[in-house]
This record gives sequence, C-alpha cells and structure tokens, in this order.
Amino acid sequence: MSLDAHSIERLVARSVEDAPGGFMVCLASKEAEDLILYASDSLVALFDCDDQDDFMRFSTGRISGLGDPYEVNRMFSGVGEQVAEGHRHFAVTTHIITKTGRRVAVGLSGLTVQDSELGLVAIVTFDTDVVAFLPQDDDPLTGLSGMRSFLSRAKRSMDEASRSARESGGCYVFFDIHNFKLVNAALGVASGDELLVKLAELLRETFPSDFVARFADDHFAVLTFCEDVEKRVAHVHDAVTLLHPSVDIELKAGIYPRDLTVDPSVSCDRAKLACDSIAHAVDVYQRWYDPSMSAVFLAGAFAANSLDEALAAGDIKVYYQPVIRSITGNLCGLEALVRWDDPDHELLSPASFIPALETSKQIHKLDCFVVREICRNYRRVVDSGAATVPVSFNLSRLDFILCDVFQEVEDAVMRYDVPRDMIRVEITESMLATDAERVRGQMERFRAAGYQVWMDDFGSGYSSLNLMKDNDFDAMKIDMEFLSNFNDKSRGIIESVVAMAKRLGVQTLAEGVETQEEFCFLRDIGCEKVQGYLFGKPMPYERCMARCEELGLEVESRSWRHYYDAIGQVDFMTDQPLSLLEYDGESFRVLFGNEGFYALALRGRSKSAHKVESILNMPDNPVYRRFREAVERQARTGRTEFITFIDRGRYFSATFSLVADNKELRAFVNSWRDVSDSEEARVRGDLDETLRNLYLLYDSVLLVDRQDDTVTSLLSGMSAAESGDRTVSGIDAVRTRYALEKVFPEDRSRYLSFTDPETMQERCQEAVDGKVMAYFRTRGRYGSYAWKSYTILALHELGPEGSRFMLCIEDATINNKEALSVLLNGYGLREGSLVSDDPSVLTPELLWNNLLLNSRVNYFWKDRKRRFLGASRAFLDYYGFLSVDEILGKTDEDMGWHVDNDPYRSDELAVLNEGKHIFFAPGKCIIRGVVHNIRASKAPIYKNGKIVGLLGYFVDLDTSGFEIGGNDEATITDRVTGVTNARGLWEAAIDYTEDYYLHATRFAVIALVVPEYLRELDEYGRVVSDALLATIARRIVGRVGVSGTVARLSNAEFVVIVRYGRAREVDVLARALCKDISEIHEAQGHDCTVTARYGVALEDEAATVNELVDVALAAAREKVGRGSSE
Repeated sequence: MSLDAHSIERLVARSVEDAPGGFMVCLASKEAEDLILYASDSLVALFDCDDQDDFMRFSTGRISGLGDPYEVNRMFSGVGEQVAEGHRHFAVTTHIITKTGRRVAVGLSGLTVQDSELGLVAIVTFDTDVVAFLPQDDDPLTGLSGMRSFLSRAKRSMDEASRSARESGGCYVFFDIHNFKLVNAALGVASGDELLVKLAELLRETFPSDFVARFADDHFAVLTFCEDVEKRVAHVHDAVTLLHPSVDIELKAGIYPRDLTVDPSVSCDRAKLACDSIAHAVDVYQRWYDPSMSAVFLAGAFAANSLDEALAAGDIKVYYQPVIRSITGNLCGLEALVRWDDPDHELLSPASFIPALETSKQIHKLDCFVVREICRNYRRVVDSGAATVPVSFNLSRLDFILCDVFQEVEDAVMRYDVPRDMIRVEITESMLATDAERVRGQMERFRAAGYQVWMDDFGSGYSSLNLMKDNDFDAMKIDMEFLSNFNDKSRGIIESVVAMAKRLGVQTLAEGVETQEEFCFLRDIGCEKVQGYLFGKPMPYERCMARCEELGLEVESRSWRHYYDAIGQVDFMTDQPLSLLEYDGESFRVLFGNEGFYALALRGRSKSAHKVESILNMPDNPVYRRFREAVERQARTGRTEFITFIDRGRYFSATFSLVADNKELRAFVNSWRDVSDSEEARVRGDLDETLRNLYLLYDSVLLVDRQDDTVTSLLSGMSAAESGDRTVSGIDAVRTRYALEKVFPEDRSRYLSFTDPETMQERCQEAVDGKVMAYFRTRGRYGSYAWKSYTILALHELGPEGSRFMLCIEDATINNKEALSVLLNGYGLREGSLVSDDPSVLTPELLWNNLLLNSRVNYFWKDRKRRFLGASRAFLDYYGFLSVDEILGKTDEDMGWHVDNDPYRSDELAVLNEGKHIFFAPGKCIIRGVVHNIRASKAPIYKNGKIVGLLGYFVDLDTSGFEIGGNDEATITDRVTGVTNARGLWEAAIDYTEDYYLHATRFAVIALVVPEYLRELDEYGRVVSDALLATIARRIVGRVGVSGTVARLSNAEFVVIVRYGRAREVDVLARALCKDISEIHEAQGHDCTVTARYGVALEDEAATVNELVDVALAAAREKVGRGSSE
C-alpha cells in the first residue's frame, strides 16, 4: 500500500506534534538572533504556557528567553561547535525554565536546513528523558566520567537507597575554577589543560570511593558519602591555589545534601547555585545550598526576561543613600542604587537581578537608565529651587563593551544641563582586574571630561594596591567588610589606607558605617566622607532628603566643596600635637584636634573643641592676640607662620599653614610644641624668671646674637613674621627689611640707628638702668601705624660680653606731647606753626582749599566706612551736583553710579585695611545714563600714624584724552579678561570693513555664548566667575592667535572677527572654539562645567558690522534656547 503526499505530510505533522517533549523551528543565522518561527503544542505545554501567543510572550520570541542565560550560552556554544565542524545534525543537553518557574533538564537534537527564503533554519526537538538522551561522555582529557555517566550512576544509587528504605546520606559537590580563563590567557591553553588534569587527580585522591565527574570546561561534580566533606573541600581548595600562584584563581564549591526525592540533575543544579552564589566573594570558597538560592535564581531569570517591560512600566526605581562629610557632619553627596519594585514579585534585591542582567548582557540598559534618572532628578530639584548634591553611581565592566557608556552619560548631562562635577563614576576593583586596558581607557576619558572617577570596594580584592599604583582615581571607597569586624587590627588597616590615600592625593569614603563609635573613629583619623545606616539606608530621593533634614544634616553647597576637599587632604595621623583651625576674621573654630593637641591646650582634661574655642577667642587673652596676628600675617605673606607664647606658665611654639580659603573663611593646620623642657630652651635661658616676666609684658621678644649674626624670634617677632623661620641669619638684612616694611617712613632712619648692633653694647652701658628705649610708629595688621616702644637689653650671662641682646617691643604709653613733637620734627614744622595769621605763611590748610576749588582733577575723600567726606569742585561738576551736601555720608553703592561696585569696594577696602595704594584701576561709571570708562587712584589718609580714611581721584578716558603709557589701550580693553571690549571691537571692525571694500578681503563674525556662566556666577560668586571668564578668553585667544580680533561684550558672550578664504574654514574654527571652551573644568580650584554655542555671520550677510554681530549673536542664543550643543 502506498501513501500519497498529503497523507505522508499529515502523518509527519501528527508525529511531530505528538512528540513527548515538543518541537520548534527557528532561524539559525547569526543575523537572525535565534528568532522562533514555530513551536508545537506539546512544547507550549512543556513550558506551562496557555497557548502559542502566551508562549511567544514568555520567551520574547527567542530561544535566549527559554532558560538560565548561562545554560543558554552553553547550549549555543555546543551547537556552534558541532555546526562549525561541518555537521548538519547536533545534540546537546541544557535546562529550561518554564513560565511557572520549573527548572527542567532536557536534551535538544536537531538539524540545520538552508531555505531559499528564510536562510539558515534549525529544526529542534526537546526530549525530557535527558539521561537516556546523553551520549557516552567520558572525558578524554582528565579520564573522569562525563555528565551522563555521573547522573546515571547517581540515579541508580538513589533508586537502590529508595528500595532499601534506609537513609544513606551523602551530598553533591559542584566545583568551579573562578577566573580559569586567566590561566589560558596568561599561561596558555596547555597550562590550562594541565590545571584541569591536576584538579581531576586531586578530586580522585580526596574522594577515592565517591562518584567524580567533569561536567564541562572547568566544572566538576562529586557525589560523596564522606562525613567530613567540608574538610575535604578545603584541602582541594588550598591545593589548587598553590598550583598557579602567579595567577589570581580560586576554586569555589557548592554543596547540596542528597535528597532521595530530588532528581540528581536537579540536585547538581542546586549545588551549582550554591557555588555561583559565592563567585565574587573574596573570602568564601564553599557554601551549602539554601532554599533562598533558588528564589534568587528564579528572580534573576525573571529579571533577564522582564527588564524592558519593567523599565517601561516604571518598576525600576533609583534609591539614594546619604554621604556625609565627616569633619562638618554635612550632607556632601548621595549614592544612587537600584531597586526593582515589581507588583507581583515585590521588591527585588540587586543581588538577585544584577548578576542575571550581566549574564544576559543587558546590564547596560539598567545603568544607562540610572544615569538618565539621576540627571532628570537633578534638573527637577534645581528647577524647584532646592539644594543639590553630587551623586555617584556604579558602572559594570560590560557597560564599556555593550555601549558607549561615556557618550550615554554625556548625552544625559547635556540634556538636563548637569555640571559634570555633580556626577561621580564608581569603578570596582574586579572590573580592572579582568579587563584592565579597556576600563582604564574609559576611566581616562571620563576624567579628561571633568568627571570624578572613584574606586569602589577598595580592599575587597587581591590587587587593590597594584590598581592604585597603575590607575588614577579621585576617591576610594573603603570596603564595608573592614567595619564588619571592628577591632584593633581593622582599625590599623583603615588608618594605613587613609594615610596612604592622603599621600596620593586621593579622597577617602568609608562604607557601612552603622555606629557613632565607627563614625568618630573615621573622623578622627581623617577619613573625609562616610556612608551607612547610621545616617540612612537607601531610600527614594524625597524620603532620603527628608531623613537628612530630620537628622539636622545641612547640605554642603557646591561653592564650598573645594574648600572642604582641600581640608580633607590634611593627614591627621601624627604624633605631634595638631589641630585644624578655621578663622573668619574675628574668631577661631576648632574643626579637628588630635589627642596631643587637647593634651596641651586643655591639659588633657577633656577633648572639648568648645572649651578650646572659648579660650582662644577671649579678647583679653594674649594667646588670642598671638594667634590672630599669626594668621593675618600668613594671609599677607602666603608662608607658614611661627609664633611662641606662654600659657599657664609654660612656653609653646606653634606654626600656622594655610590649607584652604573661601570667601570669609580660612582654614589652617596648627601644630603645637611645648618647649618649656627642651634642651634648646635651657641653653638659651628662656625659662629664666626675668624672661618670663618679659614675655608677659611685651608683644614681641627677639634675641640678637652678634657673634652668630642671627636674629631669633622668642615671641612673635620680625624674623618669624617675615620668613616663617624662627632664627634668621644676617642682622643688618633683617632690620633693614623690617624698617622698610614695618616702620613709618619718617621714623626709619632713627630706627636703623637705634637697632645698630655695633653701638648696642656702648649705649646699654651708658644707660642708668642698663637698657635703652625709643618710640617708633609701627605698621599693624590693618595697615595703620601705631606708636610702639622698643627696648634693648644686654644679656651678659648668655655669652661673651656684648654679643647677645634682647629686643623687646610693646604698645607705647608715651604722652601725646612727645609723640606730637616727633611728628612735627618729621615734617620740619614748629609747634604752633600749623595755623598762622601771617600772610607770608602758606599753610597746608590754605593750599588744600585752593586746590579743591581751582583744580580740574576729580578729587574725593572718604572715611573708614567708605562714606564721602568731601570732593573737589571738578568732581561735583562732573556728576552734576550743585553742592557737596548731595554726597556727604553716602557710599558709591548709595549713589548707584558704577556698573559694577565690587572692584571699587575691593580696592577701597584694601586701601583702608591694608594701607595699599591703588593707581589707575580701570572701571566704568554711569553719567546721566551713559557708561564712561575711567581710571581711579586711591591712597590712605594717615592721622597720628593711623589710617582714618582715603583720598582719591579719577580721570575719564572717554572725554579727557588721557593716555596711559602713550596709548589708549585702557579704553578698549576688557578689565576682566584682557581681551578687547565692545568699544575696541567697533574700532577694529572699521579696519575689517575698509579692507573688505578696498581689497575684497572677506571676514566673518563668530559669536560665542557660554550659558552655564550665569550658573557658575550664582554658585561661586564674582571672583571665581571672573577667573572663569579669563580662562575662556585665554582659550579663545590661544586658538585664534594673531589672525583675528577677540572681544567680550557682556557676561560670557564673546565675539571673534577673522578673515577667511572659504566659508567652511569659519565653521571649523567655530566648532574648535566650542570644543576648547568645553574642556575647561575648573576656575580657581573650583569645578566648572561649561559649553559654548556659536553663531556665524559672513561679511555680506548684513550692511554693518553691528548688524553682523547681532546676526551671529542671535544664532548662538537660539541654540542656547533649544539646547543645541553647536
């Protein structure tokens, strides 16, 4: 009997549909990416799906959606090897995961067919009788049994135990060599094979009577009935570690107790789950199976198959955990962490889904989402007017492979206008250990663009120090495991890590801080930042910020970050008494003090910063005066300052080194030393009772040693003030410099005669009481001169006669008549000659009044509060005032006649507080609505040596024809940047225009707008923003060179005029200028993120240069409005 074609087709279809496991057709070409074309009903039932549509939704229409990503990859690898060898047929084993979460072992067999329309097609059958399906599989390399033999023997053993109805014990052990690929890569495949053979021998020797098999690659399995299984696993682990000590490999093992109701293949799977759970645990190499591991595995499988849907549905959420600045206790950052809040699975932990996303090569989707969400949230917070803090986030090694993660971050930052310094990228040790070159290249790319790159989990791996040596990090996060066992040993390790980081200039952050004890320890050793449950667990943003507010944590502003980062570089770990003092111009605040500092400052009675502050800030306390003089000297000299002082009968020396300053605050490292009992003090006789009394009487005490030609500061003297050293060589050089910098000019010659070392001995001998005294006007810390008395004492007992002298300085108590006599003698005047009725005498008062009335110079003078006291007639006429009464008692700000008050205020405060002279400072003032360019000069007014006000005058460059240095550069130069201003631009434009009409020389106008400038101005203030403008101008000038004109119009709007040959050249130049500006990442040490938008107008696009500038500026501003980066 013969069958027709239709009957044959019907029978084949029926047999396929009724196959016990199921049947599938899929595309097999690489480009098709395992797309499923058809699944039989029995296959749909095998996967616990309702119908074909349900099956396609569950699998996402691809074979990769049918199981554990690891198993799927292994299956693809096995099929690929067989096809690559030229076989059309293939057979492999794997595990599938059904819709209900069942894990089923199956055998796959099939063949590939080349279809004219579909291309390469695979026809695959699924067989659930996997043991029968497995081929004979003894391993030719190690001689061990393969998976089939192992499972078959295990099944027989289980059946025998069941029939005998007795519990026979036993357990399955799954072994995996972690980082086995490193052996092949570093030592070669032959060495890898040798390692596998030696491991097989170790397993046979360690489990001589048990079932041992090699499943695949570096995976081995043992069914053992030994009672000391953990001890035996430890023996194998230790032996493998010694086989290749040059390569970072480790044997991991998972153990599952044999259960006669559980199939051997499932038992092995569970042992493997236990093994996989410790794959990245540094200090764990064996673990027993726990039922929660299956839940983790299923959650991972769910995550791998549901990520896209979860992202679209909003189930993936970004949580934030606070980061605290230890020295201030303020909120200085957040770490972004991911949570998966699925309606059906509730809250999934990262440990359950991140490994699965990495295995399925989808982790980049998650990480890019996190970056976008961080930036979106930043923009939302800024728009609401709330304070913001930097946010750090983790990247995976696979991010650098699966996408251009740097560009993904850049796109998000640009879209939401986020400063790059508000984003911190965290890289784990393991990423660099496994893919060093690729990750290092991307790290450098991030850092070059202005992002901070942090090392996460420092100390969690074996090569932390090498990674610090070979890579540049901005910060390291100390692994929380160091705090999990908080003992003396872990403390010592953390102290060493923090000290090392400070020497390398790397910030430190400790994770896992849970107790106040831990926090105080980390703060005291100088760990800059901390993070942990003590301050809050990861929470949604609003809840996190509310929690910080409840704890009273203030938000550290962006403008203060540089200040505290600089303070954080101070190494607190020293045996020397040390403190960190903050000074606001009036009082001191103790930011930090070590044990030695408090032992000296408070005699060890307590560690109260408040008590030290109360002592230091007592106005009548000589120590306060000494400290204040030292820090204010340091502000002038920029050098480390040294002082000596007495406190409660003991002698101390102290140094002050500036660490950071911002606005009105300055921070100093202050180190102390008790010199009362030092050998040096005894040699000098510093503790003699007479000298003790001198210390209490005088402001400064200096030891002048003629024999050694040195001057030694025993108490806050000139040598310390000017050099930072305690002893200075060269007596004549010291006193000459002091005279020039400290002594009133009319008193200098008297001072030099008085301090002449050649005559000191003779004068002291002639004095009745053995000492000589004189009075000199001496400059104080605010620039004013005050009378001080200078006393010279001969020290006969401290060396050869006439070799050593004491110079003591104190505030003068002389009577006013004597002071007036010295003052008049200095001016060459007689007492009573300042005012005279004699018409032949031209008194200063008469001369001054006539000068004010008749001079055309715009004179003015002010009191110490910058209020006008008077002005010349020319000044009043210039501003249109009829009487001086219209300005008396008012400041420049009250009058409102300056375009920018800050430069004028700064100059005048320098005159009044520091005695500076200001010559021809450029500025702008508004006269009847018109902006005028002026140059102003100012000088202090002295009365009895004290600054009581200032005298000034100015010239109008626009109306007077006044020239400086023979040119009018001042009228066309921008004061902040040094490039041309608007006036200079228009003058230069005339030359370009004439050249164009006379010689047809083409020119273009490029307008550059930096929109972020206003943000930086608002956050950092005028000083930093001016520095930013100057940097931008330098970048533009550096690119344009002498081939064009560069001008700043207002804020951060610049114009460039250049000649060109082809229009494309102009666009290329404009893009290059934008790139140069975008590479600016700091101004005066503060982090900045800026971009530039450009507009171009060619010479024939408008009738005048003014119009060309307007066209170019409009184009640039339009790009700002629509967020374009070009």
